Amino acid sequence: MGRVYAAIRYHQYMTHTESARVQRITRRCIKALLLGLVLNLLVAWGLSLIPHKLGPGDSRAAQVVWRSPDDVQESLYTLEHKWFGVLEHQYHNTRRSRFHGPPRQISLWWTWRPFEQIYSSRDEARAIFSELNPTNPDASVASRTRFGFPALSLYCNTMIDDSAPLPNGEFATWTRGGFFDRIDSTTLMGKPSVWPHAQHIWLPYRPIWSGLVINTLIYALVWMMISYLYTRVRNAQRMLRGRCPFCAYEHHHDFTHGCPECGWRKTPPTPENNTPEPLSG
Repeated sequence: MGRVYAAIRYHQYMTHTESARVQRITRRCIKALLLGLVLNLLVAWGLSLIPHKLGPGDSRAAQVVWRSPDDVQESLYTLEHKWFGVLEHQYHNTRRSRFHGPPRQISLWWTWRPFEQIYSSRDEARAIFSELNPTNPDASVASRTRFGFPALSLYCNTMIDDSAPLPNGEFATWTRGGFFDRIDSTTLMGKPSVWPHAQHIWLPYRPIWSGLVINTLIYALVWMMISYLYTRVRNAQRMLRGRCPFCAYEHHHDFTHGCPECGWRKTPPTPENNTPEPLSG
């Protein structure tokens, strides 16, 4: 009977220990993923500040021409701007000159779009124009700007109608997926021209799911590695001071019997050494 009782206690002890270990690892993984998600947002929002200070590191312009089902030739003008962790595509229906700002360009740029479905310029432009629905499409410039590092993970759609300023002296703007400055018509001369909309975008929040997942996993993995190294160094320092490496209980450098505070290095009960004491009387 005593051996059965001891076996039951031993099984309960091992089950509790294993369950506690699994719960501890699960909590750490959840915390790391949440922290990775928060870092992902903060990095993307921080990258959105780069175009406010520096010109694009790489710019390319192109014209896309196709024939409609009615055999009418149509065209679309595109412009691509790249910064470090920022990618902007602009679309407009009429030819425009390019606005040249001050020469504050950044020579280093990085954009990565893993597993994101790449649409043609025509399809992406149609989607933006359809969503924002400007009152004067031929005089509007549409833009989709993506942010993130190492993968692009957030984006924002914007559109500006600069054919004529509003009564308050600003151009009409439309935004989806972020915050956009109001554009003062007196600060941009020589219209019609095109310039990076990213210079006026703040805090994009529309997700690019592939990039969001990849960045979150990378940041979580980096955080777990840093946390693991920090824990190992902290535990070693505590043992050098004669304390328990897990709870910092004072042992005076005597680790033979384990820690009575947290149970570190304590001998688990076994069927051989954990038989119940006989009842008195």
